[in-house]
Parts: sequence; C-alpha cells; structure tokens
Amino acid sequence: MAHEGEVAVGELAERFPTSLTAVIKHIDVLCDAGLVRRTRRGRNVCCSLVPAPMAEAKAWLERNLAFWNSSFDRLGEIVDGDKE
Repeated sequence: MAHEGEVAVGELAERFPTSLTAVIKHIDVLCDAGLVRRTRRGRNVCCSLVPAPMAEAKAWLERNLAFWNSSFDRLGEIVDGDKE
C-alpha cells in the first residue's frame, strides 16, 4: 500500500494510454533528474514527487525573468525604432 503522497507505479500507469514499460522508462528519467523518488512497499514500487529541484528551477527563472524581460523590451524598442 502506498503512503500519503505516493502512488504505486502500476496505479500511475493505469492513468495513461501507454504501456507500463513506457511509464517505467519515464519514471526512470524523472528519478535520474531527482524529480521523483521510488520506494519499494512490499511487492509494489511507489513514486513520490521531490519538490526541491523544481523550487530551485522556479527560483532561477524568477531571478532571470526581469533581466530577459528588460532585454526583450530594449530589443523591441530598437526594432521599432528601425521601422520608423
């Protein structure tokens, strides 16, 4: 039985129109990226999300958002100035 915040791989696979093997391969990639954790619960393998890497990515995006927005705004002004 899965613990709170976990879902059995088989149960997860039932939610998608693809094979169990394909779902397992996707879970492998997510585990390798540190986004998902697998835990054996008796005969079942359960998965849970690991939120820290996504929080890090979100923080990085937020830090860089202002820079890119201002850069694109300046580029837009230059392009618009060339049209006149």
